[in-house]
Amino acid sequence: MENVGAIQSPFERGQRANTLADLEEALRQTGPAHGGYAIARLYLRADQYGVPQRRKRVFLIGVRKDVADSLGLPDHFDWDSEQDGNDPVARQVAPPVRATAGPTARDALWDLEKERYAPIAAAPGARARRLACEARGGLVSDLDSRSAMQDGEPPNHRFRSHRPNTRTRFQLLRLFREHEIRDDLFVLATLGVAGVQAELKPLEALLPLEFPTRSVSTLRQLAHLVHSLRSKKHSQRALDADSPAPTITTLPDDLCHYAVNRTLTVREMARLQSFPDSFVFKGKETTGGQKRRDEVPQYSQVGNAVPPLLAEALGRRLRHLLDSRP
Repeated sequence: MENVGAIQSPFERGQRANTLADLEEALRQTGPAHGGYAIARLYLRADQYGVPQRRKRVFLIGVRKDVADSLGLPDHFDWDSEQDGNDPVARQVAPPVRATAGPTARDALWDLEKERYAPIAAAPGARARRLACEARGGLVSDLDSRSAMQDGEPPNHRFRSHRPNTRTRFQLLRLFREHEIRDDLFVLATLGVAGVQAELKPLEALLPLEFPTRSVSTLRQLAHLVHSLRSKKHSQRALDADSPAPTITTLPDDLCHYAVNRTLTVREMARLQSFPDSFVFKGKETTGGQKRRDEVPQYSQVGNAVPPLLAEALGRRLRHLLDSRP
């Protein structure tokens, strides 16, 4: 089972234990003929398994007690992939962490900036080229001969239309990221916090600047622009091209692209989750309000998924665990 880390917190403050503990106890009592299940609680960060995203989730693994006993596994085990991986129990239950750094957002998305695939020859590096080849389903050795891979239209890659104010906000978020300015200035402006103009000082050398809604030539005008776009949304930010993405959610406007003033397409979100482009998402792209009770739109399908590369790493480890039984 996989879920967000918050599942370890009480659902009803002060009234009951957290749900994860309930599930663990249920596993211990399930199947009395073989003694129930031993429990491994794993905290795994996706970018440590080849996923271009710093997504951390808790996984609950139940190992049948007779199998666990034969392998010398304890009744309960906790392990965090960000900690030391030399624990002998961790080596049996948890997927091994990759030694190299995870792919970046640019590695995953460089060929999707436009409506059609960018040529593989334009890849910004060997890792970016390899990821694009794997995502498109081709091999590095024969990709250049596959015209559809070079020029085709990726599935689930429809650009959303944005109003000028939204494009302006995205452009500012990209500037904030590029110049290491805090990305919550729109929230601070909403709260009436003073000092927004001072926070914008690193952008002074770029003035004048052109935005979809207006031109600005002074820091004061730039601060007024930020105030005019104030928002209560804390989670909105631009991707850092040179780092793995933050956790992908079900909301398409939480992130904007690192190079263009727009949000991410379903396909780009799927790339950051490590889905191959051959995996096509069906249904509506997004929905809201009461409809979310009955519909699972494409963005939700992507955002709620376990990253395939992480799922594969865990599945291979569990297969190895079962194969190693005496």
